[in-house]
Amino acid sequence: MEVGNAAGAARLIRQANPLAEVCGTLCGPDAPCQHACYRTSFAGKPVQITELQRWVCETAGTDGWPASDAVSTGRRVAILGAGPAALTAAYFLALSGTAVDMYAPESVPGGPLMDAALPAGALERDLSGILATGIHFHGDTHVLSRQDANQLVAGYDAVLVAGAPWPILEGQSDWTAMPEFKEGLATVVEAVAEGRRRAAEIQHALKR
Repeated sequence: MEVGNAAGAARLIRQANPLAEVCGTLCGPDAPCQHACYRTSFAGKPVQITELQRWVCETAGTDGWPASDAVSTGRRVAILGAGPAALTAAYFLALSGTAVDMYAPESVPGGPLMDAALPAGALERDLSGILATGIHFHGDTHVLSRQDANQLVAGYDAVLVAGAPWPILEGQSDWTAMPEFKEGLATVVEAVAEGRRRAAEIQHALKR
């Protein structure tokens, strides 16, 4: 940022967080990264990391996304849910060359982020970059029974369940589940971190 390379800065941020602009807004001034900022020790206040992150991602636009040169692995993963944890997992899996299908009961991705207080265009910009990796989103998908769920995910190498109360979770031990962003349960940054961890776990498992 200091040398004016907004696109490079945004790409670096998004190597860890594809929802960087959203997090830069929702974390606000009480963000964990600002609590740990070294500048506080000599200046009495931290670098305004969240504001800078939000600004640089918006400024960089479509140039602020890392390019993927991954070769297709031939693996397919289904993700049930489309909130921040699910989107993050899908993003990193897609960057690794995995084919990803996302299913959600809502007509558009975002989950609880759709109701969050965000600046105009912030969520749409992050979603556009995430989906540009080749993720296939299937909205208006309502799974009413375990049989429906089993039919939906047949043929996938792995299934990740995020947030929504899919019937597939009831008594089914071989499915991976993770918490989603919800006020009082998980912050958006915790959800993003969880999605990144689960993507790494799935990548590791599929290489065996």
